[in-house]
Amino acid sequence: MESLSTMDENMSNDMLNDDCSSSDDELVCTDDYDEDFGDLIILNCFVHNTGSTVGRTPCRTSMLTGNMYMLEILNGHPDGTQHDTVSLVIGFSIPITPYTNGLKRVLRAVCSFGTEIIRPTTQDVVHERILHKYPFFKDCIGAIDGTHVAAWAPASRQTSFRGRNTNITQNVMLVCDFDMRFSFVYSGWEGTANDSRVFVDAVTRSSNNFPMPRGDQFYLVDSGYPNMPGFLAPYRGQRYHLCDYVGRGRLRGKEELFNYRHSSCRNIIKRCIGVLKARFPILKFITNYPLTRQRQIPTACCAIHNFIQQEHALDTLFAEYSGENMVFQDIPKSSQDQEAIHFDASQTAQMGQVRDEIATQMWNDYSRSRT
Repeated sequence: MESLSTMDENMSNDMLNDDCSSSDDELVCTDDYDEDFGDLIILNCFVHNTGSTVGRTPCRTSMLTGNMYMLEILNGHPDGTQHDTVSLVIGFSIPITPYTNGLKRVLRAVCSFGTEIIRPTTQDVVHERILHKYPFFKDCIGAIDGTHVAAWAPASRQTSFRGRNTNITQNVMLVCDFDMRFSFVYSGWEGTANDSRVFVDAVTRSSNNFPMPRGDQFYLVDSGYPNMPGFLAPYRGQRYHLCDYVGRGRLRGKEELFNYRHSSCRNIIKRCIGVLKARFPILKFITNYPLTRQRQIPTACCAIHNFIQQEHALDTLFAEYSGENMVFQDIPKSSQDQEAIHFDASQTAQMGQVRDEIATQMWNDYSRSRT
């Protein structure tokens, strides 16, 4: 298993030059953190102060009237008008380098801030939402899903980035808790990479500092991920997504019941991604930034997402996506052929037994409630 930073130059998936996580060494520039974040604060204060105290200069102060006034308007006054010159026109057509450098510094600062705010909250207490609505998932600490965000790549490299719907994308793996806060971001994989490959690289590469579950705890994942200790997947071959249950009659057996409740509980990650993409259009349409900088953009967006969730309880987007029964249309996985991902049989069997036990408990409780 290899990520873009270790692939051969002959392969087209070189989105990254290094590891791709919110804790990446390139992003976590601890020596520059104070300076960059300080610059961000100064920039914010400057914009706020200048934006609220715009100087007003009277323009129509001429004492002339009639023909003399018209001549002044047509010919201009040195204090109130300005004629375009060659140097002025050329100056406005040249990109402003300080802006580009400033954008890079602010992006680095926000990503560094992300290392502080994109992290798991306490895992020692069962979340209130789980305790009251999904008691059979009492050991669940969050949900995982992959999403495709817009990317730009040179023509020679676009094949590997053409993911779902043939759009040029990067595949980003996201982990969230039940407060709609992201606890891990792994960006940079090309759009043709399937979720399982991205997942394996994220959890096995030690430098990523993936927040592994402790003891019997687990994350909810969909069928594109392995069912192994710490990661509980649904039954394959059964209805799963909430849209599959709308108008389709009653549940048939414990496996369908398990999948329905699993999907309902895991819907939190779908809603998190919905808020993220609604707030940041750059994740849907992106310009030709350098590839390494494109990797940083999802992390920066997730950092701001968490900050808003933490500091602004009445945010309209979070309120809009707060409905637990929101139905999202499932997007087909990449159709590209992918290498097989093999896992230890004993591990999958162990988590399969856990899944069967939970499904049996759910079905027994469901059957009693109907009698």
